[in-house]
Amino acid sequence: MAHPLIIDEQVLGFIKRVSDHAEANRIDFQNMKAIAESIQKPVGDNDNYVCYLPVGFRVVYSIEEHPLGWCRHLSVSVDTVGKMPSIPAVEMIMREFGFTGTINDQLNVWVEKERAINVLQKI
Repeated sequence: MAHPLIIDEQVLGFIKRVSDHAEANRIDFQNMKAIAESIQKPVGDNDNYVCYLPVGFRVVYSIEEHPLGWCRHLSVSVDTVGKMPSIPAVEMIMREFGFTGTINDQLNVWVEKERAINVLQKI
């Protein structure tokens, strides 16, 4: 069964809270390296970078420094084991977090643990 995505005023508030936190707490290259080396916990373990959207979506958003510059990073998963979010749902969420273009236009897109779709876009 597909997960319907509902974006209403309450959801926009969740997105704004996470977006504002990510902007105010950008993750520099040194911290990105520490995360990659498991010295620091991943961003998704920090509730300030996470929001839950009806019905059953978990979204993690951060602004990260990569070798090519600052990027927005979005990870979208659903609460049903063995299922992934649909591309149209991910694209709707991308737009709300300020991404431009479609999923095919992004710098990098990958599937994590056969559960989450990750999108990276250079700012």
